[in-house]
Amino acid sequence: MPYLKIKNMRLPISKNYLPGLFILFLFLNACKPTPQKLSESEVKDFARQLEESIKRGNGDFLDEALDEDAFLEHMKLPDTREARGLRKEIKGKLDIGKKIAGAISDQDQYAYVKHYQKDGTYHLIFRLYNTKESSLNYHDYELLKSEGKCRVADIYIYLSGETLAETMRTLLAGFFNAKGKEEDDYMRQMNSLQEIKRLMQRGQHADAKKRFEQLPESIRRTKPVMLYDVMISSGLPEDQYTEAIRKYRERFPSDPNINLLMIDGYYLQKDYVKMLGAINTLDSQINKDPFLDFYRYLSYNLLNDTPTGKGYLQRLMKRMPDFQRGCQELIVTEMQDKNQAQVDSLVKLYRANKKFNQAELDNILSTFD
Repeated sequence: MPYLKIKNMRLPISKNYLPGLFILFLFLNACKPTPQKLSESEVKDFARQLEESIKRGNGDFLDEALDEDAFLEHMKLPDTREARGLRKEIKGKLDIGKKIAGAISDQDQYAYVKHYQKDGTYHLIFRLYNTKESSLNYHDYELLKSEGKCRVADIYIYLSGETLAETMRTLLAGFFNAKGKEEDDYMRQMNSLQEIKRLMQRGQHADAKKRFEQLPESIRRTKPVMLYDVMISSGLPEDQYTEAIRKYRERFPSDPNINLLMIDGYYLQKDYVKMLGAINTLDSQINKDPFLDFYRYLSYNLLNDTPTGKGYLQRLMKRMPDFQRGCQELIVTEMQDKNQAQVDSLVKLYRANKKFNQAELDNILSTFD
């Protein structure tokens, strides 16, 4: 078994998977951008700048790169008076970059994984890993070129299984279908979702759950809100968390986010073979992320196959030597195997990395004194 918090790992649920999801009034004037072609070098340079800006805690680069016109086109809003009136409110108010940057600590990751082309359009995949919550998510950026610059048209959120534009359209559908008093009711429900989010961020998950259950069933059964219930329940006893996952999976059995969601679900069910299968399928969806070797290591340890797990951990550290949690786990594994020379070498590398938490290493080493 791994030394660290495997019993509480609740792996993939990121409480920041959709920054600012429930902020209403997020529309803009529609205008098709002039199509231009991106080069691979421009895409790589954009990925580097995005990664560096988020690491510095600055979300301005991403916020300025969002092409609001293209985003609105993806939302496919109705041609109604309400939609036209709200379109003017979105400019400069999404603040996706600021919310991502503000939610990531020095120990977390927002890392570029790869770029690829689909139907002639470039995409970037970024990994979001929260160390404290042991949460994993991926963001797939759809890119375009406008006015000579690389811009973002939309973001596919792996945990939600849809783009940010699609999620916002789902949440706002009730508003556009409402009239008179119904509009006021819908606004109150959106405010309730904001309050639920604030309670969850303060760690008041039980109170957030109570407020969630007061929402109308028509809102509770929408895809983004049911996924929000899963996030709320991740801070509650495991039986409630398991039940929230079960309900979501039952309602959306073929959703593309199921593999990411069910890594945690299978862990809670103690079905570690299926957990490993979900990890491998997710890796195929992304078309390879070396970071998932860490999850394979956890799975094989739960299956009591320590040698195989160690092999994946060693491969992970060759590819990602700056991953603190992986380095800690490998040190513990080598100590358990009484490979003192390897322990000394790893400890030296750990000490040399100023970003690593040295107090945590001291605690690990003292455990084996």
